Amino acid sequence: YITGDLWTVSPMGVHHVPGLFARNERLTTFLRTVKGECVLVKVGATVVGRIRVCYHDLVSNRSGAKNQQIVLKTPFQVNRGEELGLFELGSTVICLFPKGQIELGELEAEQKVYLGQAVGRFCPDSKD
Repeated sequence: YITGDLWTVSPMGVHHVPGLFARNERLTTFLRTVKGECVLVKVGATVVGRIRVCYHDLVSNRSGAKNQQIVLKTPFQVNRGEELGLFELGSTVICLFPKGQIELGELEAEQKVYLGQAVGRFCPDSKD
């Protein structure tokens, strides 16, 4: 968990606040899957009440909060399609994958995506 600003992640904020996604509050999850490793960065923003995750009781968006690293003693098992976390309202999730692991779907810049919507798929050469 990294404390930070809470700029809007609307197109206006993204275009006018340099380094917005690195400046805003973030909660990062490192995942190990059967297809390889990936990272999900949940970005806080103006009007987002809290960022929550299912594997820890961390509370984001608190006055005076400090950065913290949480390493789970036992892995948290989550199956495809199950909830990993949520925003109390909405915001942005940045998904990071190793080069060549993902084929992106037909997305456009600033397009909203919804729970369960496919945004890409693992490349055929990815681990089985």
